[in-house]
Amino acid sequence: DKLYYLTDTQLWVKDLTVAVSNPSTAGNTNWSQVTGITGSGPNNSKRGAFFYHNDSGTDYLYYLFGVTDDDTSPETGDFNTSAYRFNISTKTWSSTSATYSTSDYKRMYSAFHVYDGYCFAYGGKDADSNYSNTFVKVGLGGSGDKAFGYCSTLSPSAESGSNAITGRTYVSWAGQGQYMFIIGGRRQSPNTAHKCIFRYDCANNTYRQITEPD
Repeated sequence: DKLYYLTDTQLWVKDLTVAVSNPSTAGNTNWSQVTGITGSGPNNSKRGAFFYHNDSGTDYLYYLFGVTDDDTSPETGDFNTSAYRFNISTKTWSSTSATYSTSDYKRMYSAFHVYDGYCFAYGGKDADSNYSNTFVKVGLGGSGDKAFGYCSTLSPSAESGSNAITGRTYVSWAGQGQYMFIIGGRRQSPNTAHKCIFRYDCANNTYRQITEPD
């Protein structure tokens, strides 16, 4: 029943239970800044993954990936290398350096989906200015590869009859259950728009194209 918005170092919340008197301005009302926050949150971070997840009974907001630069062509040093989470109850930010596949953690404009204690991500623009064709998963809390901030690079296989997926950025996405739907995006060469949709199976590390090719 709440919607959160992260901007620079500020966190804002909108109460979705308040009745709307004017639908045309509904998106601009009932916002309030979250105050009394402790800990250090992401600073000027953008183009990453910001989402809610309950870890072992505690409600958190997470921020992963992204950059700290204001332009659309950040340099290598502008990519975020930490994983952040905000305890909604205690109003406390905590963070850790991303570990293991640290180079593949550096990305922006990726598709992402939360499933089984991980944030799965695909594509986007990486620190080498490539349109990424890489899948990763990041642990959201636990042990082993579920440890908070532990980034694993994945090597999924195409399901029978599917075309291979190719790198893309500016990706749209949706998620349902174990599936992440990778929608459109922009290819690097030629620099034109993708129109097809792929479905990635987070549980089985496979994918398939579910619409006609571009």
